[in-house]
Amino acid sequence: MHNNPGMWAMVAMLAVAAWAWTPSPAFPFLKKSSIRRGRRTREAHALDRAVMFDLTRAALAGGSAIPQALEAVGIACGGAARQQLTRVAAILRMGGQWDEAWLEAPAFAYLSDALEPSWCEGAPPEALLERTAQSIRARRQRVAREAAIRLGEQLIFPLGLCFLPAFVIIGVIPVVVSVGTSI
Repeated sequence: MHNNPGMWAMVAMLAVAAWAWTPSPAFPFLKKSSIRRGRRTREAHALDRAVMFDLTRAALAGGSAIPQALEAVGIACGGAARQQLTRVAAILRMGGQWDEAWLEAPAFAYLSDALEPSWCEGAPPEALLERTAQSIRARRQRVAREAAIRLGEQLIFPLGLCFLPAFVIIGVIPVVVSVGTSI
């Protein structure tokens, strides 16, 4: 049974049909889109926003002022984040304006938006940072659930295409043949 070339041809044909039918990345190793692959690579190395909010909240809860917290988060993240956030912290320490300081770190506009009420109006930042991180995680879970539902819907036809013939060949035909020969 393992050396049956017809079976392997059927399996290969069904795999190609499933790959062609499902627009989702169910078979990402077969996709030839280098743009898509490059985007995934960049996203994998991007800093997680929820983690950035958690790190900043932890630094602020530890008693640091916003510039020191930004510098600590930048040092913890390293790379370009370190350069940009330490530059923002330095501008804020020297008395620069909030918007002017964040021009140096456009990739961290989300962090700027979350900390601005605290810097400009004196609002406590910890609760806002925590709620924002929680909402990011909740949104990710919702998107993941929706993607799982869509994937399940998209795989119904390929799975039916695979299992229905097998059920007929293995389950129905032997019963019909045995009943037909006994009559």
